[in-house]
Amino acid sequence: MKGSARVTAGWNQKTVKIGKWNVRLTDLAFAAVSAAVAVFFFTNAPYGITEVDESVYQYYNYRILTGDKLLADDWIFSNLFSVFTYLPYRVFYGVFGGTAGVLMAFRMLYAAIKLLFFALLYVSLRSYGFWAILGGAVTVGTDLFGVKTFSYYSVCIFGCLLAGLLLFCGRKTPGLLRAAFAGFSFSAAVIAEPAAALVWFVYGALTLAAIVSDKKGKPILREYRFVLSGRVWLYVFAGVCAGAAL
Repeated sequence: MKGSARVTAGWNQKTVKIGKWNVRLTDLAFAAVSAAVAVFFFTNAPYGITEVDESVYQYYNYRILTGDKLLADDWIFSNLFSVFTYLPYRVFYGVFGGTAGVLMAFRMLYAAIKLLFFALLYVSLRSYGFWAILGGAVTVGTDLFGVKTFSYYSVCIFGCLLAGLLLFCGRKTPGLLRAAFAGFSFSAAVIAEPAAALVWFVYGALTLAAIVSDKKGKPILREYRFVLSGRVWLYVFAGVCAGAAL
């Protein structure tokens, strides 16, 4: 019967027939959860954040706007994350002719970016069904130190998360573009929070250990060999260099 709903096989692959289309139950659940999360994010944004640094995050953008140079005029490395927030700040300033309302605008933009990451997480982990929804909701629903806007912490987390999804989702060796873009994303994370460079050294050490163990005939970390190879490391390194150069 046209328009009726009929459920078919496998709990993680169950579909419901809606008109001419077979739609996964998990996709319908994701759409519902996304709508609820969106309402929560955007209605919660006006209530502020738990930290007092919110205006400081925009202060760096304002200094660039007025002619200051990063590092040359202010040596604090934490201000480098403004490389990624200056463009929307400049657009806002150009459209509205001032900074009144910029904090709220960035809270809203931050909520929109988190919703985008929620969708990206679900699509990347879709084969895990409802677990993908739960994992995505927990990830985007967590704000480090309660800061519900762009900061060096959030930009770092977004960069690492995107790099991880590009490298590990699919369980197959990533190609040049995928690995290079993962490196580019990771370089963004390090620019925002230099301490994240530690992850790069750990990745390099694990890759080297995997290569050496192969040559000795005693391979380790076999389940992660699709990313622990010299070729993938070089592709990722190319992306890191591109990000650093820009």
